[in-house]
Amino acid sequence: MSTQTIQVPLPCAQEVWEATTEAAWEQAHASHAEPANFHDSVKSLVEERGSHHRDPMDRLSLTLLLHGLMSMCNDIAHFDNRSIYLGDMDHGEVSWTPWRRRMTHALETWKARYDVYTMASVQQRDGWTAPNYREEDIALLTLYHTAHIVINSDIRHLQAAAGAKGIFGHIVMPEDRQESANWVKQWVRGQAAAADHAAWHAAQMLREGILHLKNWDVYGVFHYPWCLVIATLTCWAFHAFGSASEERTQCAHGNALYTDQRESQEAMNHMVSLMASVSPGNIRLGKWRLVGMSDYESFSVIQLVDRQPQSIIPSFRTSILSTMPTTSTPIVFYDIAMRPPTEKTCCSPNPWKARLALNFKSRPYTTTWVPLPDVSKVRRSLKVPACRKFADGTDFYTLPIIEDPATNSLVGDSFDIAVYLQNTYPDAGAGDLFPPQKLDYVCTPEVASLIPLSDCSDSQYPEYAKFNVNVDAAFTAHVQLALQGFPFDPATEEASKAEFVRRAGMKSWDDFALVGEAREKVKESFRNTLGDLAELFARDDSGPFLLGRTASYADMIVDAWLRMLQATLPESEWVEVRSWHGGIFGRLHDALDVYAQVK
Repeated sequence: MSTQTIQVPLPCAQEVWEATTEAAWEQAHASHAEPANFHDSVKSLVEERGSHHRDPMDRLSLTLLLHGLMSMCNDIAHFDNRSIYLGDMDHGEVSWTPWRRRMTHALETWKARYDVYTMASVQQRDGWTAPNYREEDIALLTLYHTAHIVINSDIRHLQAAAGAKGIFGHIVMPEDRQESANWVKQWVRGQAAAADHAAWHAAQMLREGILHLKNWDVYGVFHYPWCLVIATLTCWAFHAFGSASEERTQCAHGNALYTDQRESQEAMNHMVSLMASVSPGNIRLGKWRLVGMSDYESFSVIQLVDRQPQSIIPSFRTSILSTMPTTSTPIVFYDIAMRPPTEKTCCSPNPWKARLALNFKSRPYTTTWVPLPDVSKVRRSLKVPACRKFADGTDFYTLPIIEDPATNSLVGDSFDIAVYLQNTYPDAGAGDLFPPQKLDYVCTPEVASLIPLSDCSDSQYPEYAKFNVNVDAAFTAHVQLALQGFPFDPATEEASKAEFVRRAGMKSWDDFALVGEAREKVKESFRNTLGDLAELFARDDSGPFLLGRTASYADMIVDAWLRMLQATLPESEWVEVRSWHGGIFGRLHDALDVYAQVK
C-alpha cells in the first residue's frame, strides 16, 4: 500500500487515548486539536508546508510519518511515481538529483521533529527511563538512516554485487551480478555525493549499534536485522568498489568477490569510527585500503540476504565484534570500581588509557574491579611495585595493572601497558600504537599537581612518554572541576573521599568545591591550557586524530581524560568542553568510542 492511498488521521494525543473516565476524555479532547491527516502530514514534510509540524508530536505519530516517507522513497525509486507526491516536475529533468534533494530534506525535517520530541521526553522523565527506551530509539533511527541509504543507492544492486543468489524470489544470474557490480562501481566513483551520503548514514547506524546495544538486541524489532544488512552492504560497497585497482572490482561467482581475507575485524570497527566521525562531504577523506574488507565474507553477511531475520543478529554480531585473537586464558585487567553499574561509571583516566589500548590491540581480557580503598592492598598482593611517589617520598599505589597469562607478565603502569602490548603483540588489532609523529605539546602548570605524574625518562617511545606527562599535567591541574562529580561507590565513598582529602592536605571534602566565579576562572584556564593541544590536533585535518585518519596511543592519552570529564562534569559543562577549539575534542572522543568497550 502506497502512502498516498492511506487517508486516515494520525493518532490522537496520548492524554486523550489514556483518559480513564468520560470526563477526563472530554477535557483532554477539548484541549487538543484534531489530529492531522496522515497523507497530508507526510506530503507537508516533503513540500515544507503545514504549521501543524511545529506542534508537539508523539512517538507513534513520528514513527508512522517516517514509515510514510520511506514508502514514498521506495515508490519514487522503484516505480518512478514522482508526480504522485512531488507535483509536476520539470519536464526537462533527466536526473533524480532534485527528488533526492527534496526527500533528503524531508527526512532531515522529520529528524528535527524527532529530536524535539526526544529532548522533551528526556526533560520530563526526571531521571526515570522507560524500559528498553534506548534500544527502541536506536531501532527507530535505523529506519531513518536506512531511508537515506534507499534514496541514494539501489539495494538490489548492492545485494547482487555482494553475491546474493536470489533477490525477492528471482535467481541472480552471472550476467546480472556483473551488471550490478558495474552499477555499484559507477555509483561509488561517479555518483560521489549519493554514495558518500549513503555510506555516512550506514556508518552511523553501525556505530550506534556497536556502542549502545548488548548482543545487538532490540527486543524483537523485526526490521532491525535487515537494516543492519543494508548498512553493511553499503559500507562494504563504498570501500570495495572505491579503489582504482581494477582487480578489486572483478566479480566472482558464488561466495566472494575477492580473495584476500587477512584484515582483522577490528579494522572494520576502525573504519566505521572514521566514517561516522566526519561529515558526509568529508567521508572520502577516511577511505583507506581495507584488505579483508574487499571480501564481503569478512562481513559474514553474504548469505544473510537469503536467511530469516532472526538468524542475522548472531552472525552479524560475530562479524562486527568478535573476531579478535584469543588465548586459552584472557588478560586480567585491574580497574578502580565506581558506583554500580561500574561498567557505566568507570572514569579513572589511567585505566582508561589501558582499556583503549587493549581494545585497539584486540586482546581478549576480563576486568577485575577493585574498590578504591583496596587498591594498595591488591597491588602489593600481586607484588607489583608502585610506579610513582608522592612529594613526601611515599609510594603512590594506583591502577591499572594487567596480568597476561600468555607470558606470565604483570605490568603496573598505563604507559608501560601500552608499550607491553605493542612489543608483545605488534601485529594484533588495528595497528601500531606508537607510529612516529612529532608530539611537541608542553604544559607547565603554575601549581603543584595533587596526583603524582608518570616518569618519562628512559622510555622506548620518548615522544609519547613526554606527551603523556604534559597531557596529564594539563588535565590534572584542572581536575578540581571534576572532583565533586566523581561517581564513588556508596559502599566505600566515605573512605575514598577521606583518602583524597589526606593526599591533598585538605581539611574536608567540601574544600574541593568549586562554584561561581571561581569555577568559571578555572574553566577559562582549562580552555586556554588546551589551546596548544588543539593546535597539535589541527595540523592534520584529514581526520579526528593527531595523525588525521590514523589513531595512536597519543590520541588515547587525551581521550582517557575526556572520558573522566564525561563521567564527572555537569552535562552542560561536558558539552562546553566538547565544543572548545572548534569541537576538536568532541570529534576525537566520538572517533575513539569504537575502542571504548568495557568488558
